[in-house]
Amino acid sequence: QWLSLGLDCVTLENVKREVSSKVLCTDAFPERSIPSVETEASIITWPGKMTYDGIAMAQPLRSQNQEHIRRKLGSWKQTVTMNSDGAIYVENTITLDGSLVKDLPRWGIEFAMPRSMSHYSFLARGPHENYADRQISAHIGVYEEIVPECPATYVVPQEQGNRMGLNWLFFSKLRLEENSQSEKVTLSAKKNIDDVVSGKQGLLLLPTSNHPEFSVSRCTDTQLFRARHINELEPSKDSIFVCIDAAQRGLGTGSCGPQTLPEY
Repeated sequence: QWLSLGLDCVTLENVKREVSSKVLCTDAFPERSIPSVETEASIITWPGKMTYDGIAMAQPLRSQNQEHIRRKLGSWKQTVTMNSDGAIYVENTITLDGSLVKDLPRWGIEFAMPRSMSHYSFLARGPHENYADRQISAHIGVYEEIVPECPATYVVPQEQGNRMGLNWLFFSKLRLEENSQSEKVTLSAKKNIDDVVSGKQGLLLLPTSNHPEFSVSRCTDTQLFRARHINELEPSKDSIFVCIDAAQRGLGTGSCGPQTLPEY
């Protein structure tokens, strides 16, 4: 379904950007003006434009769309506000065409970070990956991990490493003494955010609505889908890819049983 929607090839068109001042009221500063950048664009997808040699399910779609049909999936709006203390507030609003979208694999944002920021700690469900319909055995806690050089959980590369119930996520540079540490996720001895960030420089992500899902990898979802075996993966040597999702489709048991239940 995501291939037929063209979600593997998404572009933004009719981009409009406006820089303005936003009035922020806090206890410390009753009223002050801070810079804000607002960007709006149309979400355009191109079903069948990407090529996937050897992936059987992708071949019929490509042959049916030789002219690369352009489809408007919806609109995107992002507001970025810079605070005087260095904090950046980012708000994303995605509005999709309900007549086209009946069942989305995921709904969120993806961004890249420098490879050097490969040590991260988080307060969420763990330590193993978990999803909306596969999370009872994953408990809320403070965990830490070094981003693996290559995803190697499954013989056939696929989406992996998702965690539910994100409260906060902190990335920092990998220190010399941490280079020898295992890439395995461990339960941190540090139980609160102050202990985790103490003495470190990095990026702290704090969601402001509900508790989103997240995953961290050196490969994008498209790279995972294109590879048929682990040896075909080409992890980025320069970047780490972070996905923050408002929601994601459950796993179901489509390979050996029923598909994902309606509530997931």
